Amino acid sequence: MTRMLTAALATLALGACNADRDTRETVPTETPRAGVETPTPTPVPTAADAPVGPEEEAAASGALQSAIPARFHGTYGASLEDCAMKSHSRFTVSAQKIQFIESSAEVLNVRAESDYAAVTADETYADTTTRYVFYMALEGGDRLRYRYDKNERMTWVRCP
Repeated sequence: MTRMLTAALATLALGACNADRDTRETVPTETPRAGVETPTPTPVPTAADAPVGPEEEAAASGALQSAIPARFHGTYGASLEDCAMKSHSRFTVSAQKIQFIESSAEVLNVRAESDYAAVTADETYADTTTRYVFYMALEGGDRLRYRYDKNERMTWVRCP
């Protein structure tokens, strides 16, 4: 017990000695030297980049279009109750935009085949713009299964 108490007090004392030091990480600001490789920029994702399942493969094989086909247009909610109010559990798909509660994703291009679509979009939230692929699969006329890039699939209802 005494050894543990002594070790704990020593750790606290050392921490107190270093409390006034600036421990922030500094980022080097020098320019790359000749002959030194610079990192390659991350490629911009497109609808054909990461097919994961049959739905994504079908969408990625579709014809390149400039707008989301009308059969996908509408407002979708996590449940019918979510359709009644504006919330994070609701979004609207139109020809050139996917509108969320606090942001919108502008359509760059679309690949669509039958009931499947892969939309490459730029979503702006506050001052940040993120490019991703938004996959959609219609399940009859009243449900939409979707996912962003490689994230989890979700199935939402089409709002009346």
